Amino acid sequence: MNSLPELILYVFFAIILLIIAWAIISIPVYISAKFFAGRKATFGAAMAAVLLGIIFSSIVYYVFYFLLNFLVGRNISPLPDIAAFFSLLAVYKSEFRTGWLGAFGIAILSALIWILISFIASFYISSIIPFAPPGKLF
Repeated sequence: MNSLPELILYVFFAIILLIIAWAIISIPVYISAKFFAGRKATFGAAMAAVLLGIIFSSIVYYVFYFLLNFLVGRNISPLPDIAAFFSLLAVYKSEFRTGWLGAFGIAILSALIWILISFIASFYISSIIPFAPPGKLF
């Protein structure tokens, strides 16, 4: 069993890694918000939008999921997802002071930027790991 100082150290490093991941995930949102919202977009606003988007879309998803499960008796799978996506758009609309179309553009462009960053990172990582076949994706 781990001692209390080790546990505190693990929790500290987990919090640091979560903050780093939060900042990295906010980069595509910031880039796409700069494209659609211009000067109104700051990196702090992008970080707030990512955090609030995760919180609100998760709450909306589970409320819709359990409400539909209670009322209908089974899961109607696309409805909670659609409601969560619209709550994410509402957060982007509010945070970056854009319209619904601008919020939709921010969501789609940030997803495309994240896919591009992931694709490039997978090539880079596969080239520096000695046991990975060269030129292959994970």
